[in-house]
Amino acid sequence: MAQLAFNEGVILPVLYPLVALGVSTVGVVGVNTIASRLEQEPARALFARFVPREAVDDVLAEAGDDLTLAGTELDGTALFIDLRSFTEVVDAHEPEEVMSGLNRYLETVSRAVYRRGGTVVSYQGDVVLAVFRAPLVQTDHAARALGCARALVHERLPEFNRWLARGEITNPFMTVIGLASGTLRSGNVGSADRVEYAAIGDATNTAARL
Repeated sequence: MAQLAFNEGVILPVLYPLVALGVSTVGVVGVNTIASRLEQEPARALFARFVPREAVDDVLAEAGDDLTLAGTELDGTALFIDLRSFTEVVDAHEPEEVMSGLNRYLETVSRAVYRRGGTVVSYQGDVVLAVFRAPLVQTDHAARALGCARALVHERLPEFNRWLARGEITNPFMTVIGLASGTLRSGNVGSADRVEYAAIGDATNTAARL
């Protein structure tokens, strides 16, 4: 249009509209980038509850547009850990003391799992179910799970018992751990109102029985 007007002897400004177009394009791209990151933050926080934080980006890359993980079947290792005599402690102490100790214990177990690249699938009271190689690909999943179990028994649990001894709960806890490698079927399960990550199969069932 500027060229046609110039041919007729009328000069129209060209520089200012082009500058405005460039600035607006940069602005739109920037706003979209920021909005996209803000939209991913809740999902990032959600997945960070199950997998190591440094692996969240990999999990988000595998998730669909609705941030769900499709069901997969693979060989992995399940770790099932339970505290002995925890029910007796629940009955003998105040609720605040029990919940404080339980939260500290679950944090201790979770950190040991995350440190070796595992995924915390669920908490069931004082029971923790974790898996290795779901949803993250790991060729050494069995070695990672075994290393986690050894660290829990020889390092993490003694530290937890020393922490307990400084409070009202002075009886040291013992833990039982089941490990099993085998078939795992994993993915998101739930309803329209609530979704959780789950791992089921021979490995989890065997680990729980052990």
